[in-house]
Amino acid sequence: MELQGIANEIRLKARELAEDFGADFVVELVGDYLDESEVRMMRLRQALAGGDATTVTYEAHTLKSSSANLGAQTFSDLAKRFEDIGREGNLALLEGEVESFVRQFAAVKASMQELRRAPDRFMAQER
Repeated sequence: MELQGIANEIRLKARELAEDFGADFVVELVGDYLDESEVRMMRLRQALAGGDATTVTYEAHTLKSSSANLGAQTFSDLAKRFEDIGREGNLALLEGEVESFVRQFAAVKASMQELRRAPDRFMAQER
């Protein structure tokens, strides 16, 4: 999914959360997500390189859930695939997908950073 599509997913959820809890709450959640997800991605990539299926499963599961909570459903779906394959223990199945996973995360991260910098502007944007 292109950057704009990912931004739209996140924008819709951010609006919903802001309506229920306020924009400051959304910014705080996004900040936590950005801090944690960077570390989780690093651990996941190290686990993939080291063949550690348990860590891949755990980190992908956490990324799946936290991403979905903030509206990054496309990335969450991809993280679920990594979680499922990690659970199966056959990490070789993911070799061709790691680059796509990293690109998707970069797009999510860029949208989240934009949301964090200027929440009102980000949420007000139309497709």
